[in-house]
Amino acid sequence: MSRSIQTGSKRGTYKDGDPHPSVPDRFFAGYRKFPDGSPKEEWRSLKAQESLRKRQKNYRDSHKKEAKAYSETYRKENRKELLKKKREYQRKNLAAHVARAKAYKYKRKEEYNKLSEKDRNTVSGIYFASQRISKCLGISFHVDHVTPLSKGGKHIPENLQIVPAKWNLSKSNNNNDRFPYNTSTA
Repeated sequence: MSRSIQTGSKRGTYKDGDPHPSVPDRFFAGYRKFPDGSPKEEWRSLKAQESLRKRQKNYRDSHKKEAKAYSETYRKENRKELLKKKREYQRKNLAAHVARAKAYKYKRKEEYNKLSEKDRNTVSGIYFASQRISKCLGISFHVDHVTPLSKGGKHIPENLQIVPAKWNLSKSNNNNDRFPYNTSTA
């Protein structure tokens, strides 16, 4: 690699795939340590960049299970740090976070307004029943979406169920299970 293509720019100036400012057909590929020990910009030709992308895609496709297992293990082992980073990011990018939340609520409201009057009344009745059950039994109950909204579930009566709050909170949005009511009369 020729040193003439180094720009001498501060680290973080370029992102992967950015074109070189003065040399045509060169794209930024990252920083790497050269034999002298200093990090240098690494620029690749378009052909090399495309070849690298193909190799990376083939590798990702053939190692999906290992990558998923590694990600799950990493998330479990670093849960507190990841939550801390997430909160910090949300705090720093509050406007974007609020905008996403508003867009999500608007979309949900829009879908709810498309329901028939009968379905809207049924949904309201389910929420009312949940409150009444909680009040009568003294145990907190939630209205749960069987298929979570975040995973494409709809806010319709067929996708709602009344479940104990503890079970619903432990479920999060990780599965599409219905609550295992014990209906046996033994």
